[in-house]
Amino acid sequence: MATVYFTNNADSGDGSLRAALAAASPSDVVTYADGYFDGSDEIAISLSSNVSITKDVVLDARDKRIVLDGQFTSRCLWASADLQLRKVDLINGYSNSSYSGGLYVSRGAVTLDACRIHGCFCKFYGSALYALSGSVVLNDCLITGCCTETAQVMSASVRAKSGSSVAINRCTIVGDAQRALSAETDGLIVVADSIVQGVYNVSSAVSVTPSTCGFAAPCPDVIDSSTWNNALWQSWDFRLTPESPYLTGAETASAENADLLGNPRQVGGALGAFEGSWLVVTSGEEKMLAADVRVDRLELHDCAALSFVGQDRRLSVVEGAVVGSATIHAPEGAYVALPDVASADAAIVIGATLCEYGAGLTAFGASASSATEVALAWTASDPDRGVLLERRVDGAWTTLAFVETGAAYTTSASPGRSYYRAYDGDVFLYADIWSALGVQFRVASTWVPAETATQNWEVLVQNVTTTERVMPGQGITLLARIYDAFDEDAALLNDGENVVSVKYACYFNSNGLFEEANEPVPGHVDVDAGCGCVLESVQTSDAWTLDDVGYNFALTPDVRTAPLFEREGRYQIKVVVTLSEGNPVVFYVPIDVVDR
Repeated sequence: MATVYFTNNADSGDGSLRAALAAASPSDVVTYADGYFDGSDEIAISLSSNVSITKDVVLDARDKRIVLDGQFTSRCLWASADLQLRKVDLINGYSNSSYSGGLYVSRGAVTLDACRIHGCFCKFYGSALYALSGSVVLNDCLITGCCTETAQVMSASVRAKSGSSVAINRCTIVGDAQRALSAETDGLIVVADSIVQGVYNVSSAVSVTPSTCGFAAPCPDVIDSSTWNNALWQSWDFRLTPESPYLTGAETASAENADLLGNPRQVGGALGAFEGSWLVVTSGEEKMLAADVRVDRLELHDCAALSFVGQDRRLSVVEGAVVGSATIHAPEGAYVALPDVASADAAIVIGATLCEYGAGLTAFGASASSATEVALAWTASDPDRGVLLERRVDGAWTTLAFVETGAAYTTSASPGRSYYRAYDGDVFLYADIWSALGVQFRVASTWVPAETATQNWEVLVQNVTTTERVMPGQGITLLARIYDAFDEDAALLNDGENVVSVKYACYFNSNGLFEEANEPVPGHVDVDAGCGCVLESVQTSDAWTLDDVGYNFALTPDVRTAPLFEREGRYQIKVVVTLSEGNPVVFYVPIDVVDR
């Protein structure tokens, strides 16, 4: 198998599509040459006569669209061999004979993927497609505004003659004044998950109503082709709009646009006739995903294989999934989010994490519910949808739990800083918490005027989302929630009644944790801050935004005579709360000071 290229959009001659088809051998791929059609999303070829394909070839538009324009004077395409068309449009085709102005199939197996047939005309049968013999498969195709000159009971956009077959998958066929489908006796047409405007003598058409993927109303049985225009897309729910890439010839949809149901268009996925994307893997077939993918529907048939290339790939399935006894293989990990996790019970899953799509996370946080436990809580638009919770362990994210319903989960606390995230099949939300001997803390800035302001500094504490500029002579306020160090049943530090003293020290260091490895900051070593740092009640001022519980400890070092931060680097503030009984509460707050 080789690839044969065309280099211009002339109707004939050197470098034309016709010349490339003539030079191709059976099983070759015919496509455009890179660099010759830059700056255009489509390659339009004006035809003086139909393109005849007599060899088994693949005509592939790849990242563009190949448009064969009959100019209302010529049929677009005649196929008499095995043929695959990918993103090829047949428009304005005309035949003064009885059969198709778009695609005429006299024999062979023909497959159309993401193709469009529009505005084609013939006298009697199959204005868009006429299958005289052989088989035709249409996947994710759009057929609109085709019509016949003479109204016949057998007239239709797609016509299957006796002995031929047409399979229609995820397609929209509307706009013919007669009907979408027509079959002669023993002509076979099988329709799945498609919208068609009407049928004649097609007993084997298994579905001619909207698919189960969210359609609200079927289109009318009859549409007057003489009044057909793009505005009619707004009248019936075809999940297409007048700006649809299938109607305008654009390569992809815009991310900000939505279909008639309000669902976002997919960018980079297959532009099916439903203006969404499907991922279908048939029995014995294997597909590999090397990027994050979001699709409307997933179908993995029995004995199919879906594999992922790269680390932690994400496949989000928005509307529906049918998963048989298929294999899902992710050597470096992957997330497969389904509307219903149970739909994949029959699958063999290796290395992938199955979760649910649709919770709609809007907020996620971590807080200490006791000295030994961390409470994870989140807000979701649909709390009855499952949420995947993960914790970062040794540099890797590991599954903590899959919470099917609800919006809270409690787990054991780990010393030091712990990272968590929640996943709803669409977005990750992150939270973290620092636990040190039952202490949870954060830093807020305070303003203490300095006599001389010569340099700006920024204090970064853990991953506090908002930072404050601190100048020489300015200080910070350390807010903390301290849990009882000797009685785990007590929620807070006994309202400060058993506090003997509160002292703090500040150290500058490069890599050590304890003060022995650090340089003491003059004026801020073993400073008595007073027992009033431990408050008599929980405070919930705006300064504490980590959660709704608040803090019961507030320390503001005096920086009027001795600055805390004289230079850029890493600092540690050590706090010692001495109690009337039990061990003292000791914790260290790391602070990065960065020169702006």
